[in-house]
Amino acid sequence: GIGRGMDREGGYPIGATLGLLAAAADLLLVWWNRGLVSIEGRWAIALLVLGVYASRARGDVRPLGLVPRPSQGWRYWARAAVLIGLVVAIVLAAFGGALVLLRYEPPIYTTPPDRIGTALLQMCVFAPLLEETIYRLAVCVALAGFIGAWGAILVSGLLEVTGADVD
Repeated sequence: GIGRGMDREGGYPIGATLGLLAAAADLLLVWWNRGLVSIEGRWAIALLVLGVYASRARGDVRPLGLVPRPSQGWRYWARAAVLIGLVVAIVLAAFGGALVLLRYEPPIYTTPPDRIGTALLQMCVFAPLLEETIYRLAVCVALAGFIGAWGAILVSGLLEVTGADVD
């Protein structure tokens, strides 16, 4: 399972500390929001975590969750994705309905046509890679050994939502 193998040589405390420090540093950079400096700093954090965890894994990337096929199989995750999608759709519909009832007008952000390709890459490729590396790999892998997989997922999600409020 994820996090297994991190227990060598005091790996859980080291990994958990690194993961939480990485998330805290990322949140600070997001809140600080100094454009290129923040983006480069976030990538540096992600690459540092990846390097430290890869060196601790000693070639066995399964404890990091980097496997070509999930242990539960693809069918399980396809059903889970549909279920999660339905729950998210219901929550969004309820939230959207409440906003309509309250007559809230959300801000509309625009992107110039010549920056659409760059914006799509940033939103659809680079941002998810950063977030998954920092909030899933850095936080979940080490915390899973302390508080279990679901506890680690909860902590990771709460940290990511905290940062998403500012983005």
